[in-house]
Amino acid sequence: MLTISPPHGRIKQMLLFCIYYTVILCQTGLVKGKAHLISEARENRENSQFTSWADPIKIMPIGNSITQSDANHDSYRRPLWHRLKNAGYQVDFVGSQRDNHNGPPLHQDFDMDHEGHWGWRADQELEMMSEWVSQNRPDVVLLHLGTNDMFQNQSVSGTISEISQIIDKIRAANPQVKVLLAKVINCWNGDVNARIVELNNQIPVLAQQKSSAQSPIVVVDQNTGFSVVDDTFDGTHPNESGESKMADRWFEGLTEVLAITPPVPANQVPAVSLSAPTHNSSFTAPVTITLTANATDNDGHITKVEFYQGTAKIGEKTSAPWNYSWSNVGEGTYSLTAKAFDNAGASTSSSSVGIVVQAPQSTPPVNPPPVGTTTAGLDYRYYEGAWNAMRSRHLVP
Repeated sequence: MLTISPPHGRIKQMLLFCIYYTVILCQTGLVKGKAHLISEARENRENSQFTSWADPIKIMPIGNSITQSDANHDSYRRPLWHRLKNAGYQVDFVGSQRDNHNGPPLHQDFDMDHEGHWGWRADQELEMMSEWVSQNRPDVVLLHLGTNDMFQNQSVSGTISEISQIIDKIRAANPQVKVLLAKVINCWNGDVNARIVELNNQIPVLAQQKSSAQSPIVVVDQNTGFSVVDDTFDGTHPNESGESKMADRWFEGLTEVLAITPPVPANQVPAVSLSAPTHNSSFTAPVTITLTANATDNDGHITKVEFYQGTAKIGEKTSAPWNYSWSNVGEGTYSLTAKAFDNAGASTSSSSVGIVVQAPQSTPPVNPPPVGTTTAGLDYRYYEGAWNAMRSRHLVP
């Protein structure tokens, strides 16, 4: 009889091989899964711009002298920065420049970084663009370019091509950059304006060709409604009115590309003080006292100011100047305050001002003037009348 012994050694080897191979497959799968998760997390992080306010949004203003302005003006950048901050956006203007042409701006209460270069054409900006954007990697760019090109008889097609290449270089630094591309403002020169019209007509075409979901291009019309007479100080560069108009247009465009609604800033309470009457003032009754308040509101406007004596309201005003005439005030000591209300309903009361109204002084009787005098200076007729009055009352014999 043939007895077949079970091959214990071979079975053990096969089992060990299966276990080993299974472990290898699991490890490979885990590694691949981990790599996929890391890649997916990185992609999600890169695509989640503007979903958190932990970091400011980096905005790079790019252009020529219209973006830079001179030392006697601010440029549109100042009112735009204030509009963004007041709306609750956390922003950081970036760029290699801080000064305006020939010095710092007229006011320095804003983020002054920018890439505005006085007198530069689009081809000159193109040469430096990679360096600028690689240093700052902006989230949003504001492009207002082409004015000097039109002044210097550069072709419209060539300028459009250079602007297109500028966008490419910006995207190389940040593929998700948001581009606000301006139709440029007009100027005093009719021939140049004709070329600006041609340039502006091509701006929407370029935007449509290059815009993408990842890196949208929004056309901002800075030209329509901009007046060379009213909105520039020299026929080309914006004055305060022009700066404000440009800032408004940029702000409208920015609200389209900033993917989240900014947090609503908390309302700031108004400020109020009594400037008249002054503390410890003294009056004589009866008197009319004019109460004058200084009232301001940093994030809105004052709608009403109420005036109080102690806890009793004595009057109110709903428009400036904030004063009230308190009439027929009698004798006493008074504590006066003003209470200001803003357009959001918040209110603040001023510090109290103490005043004193004294009683009227009694006036002594005035004797009638003498009607005649003697050489001794005595008026016999006056004393004679007094003597007769006393006799009539039986006061003298």
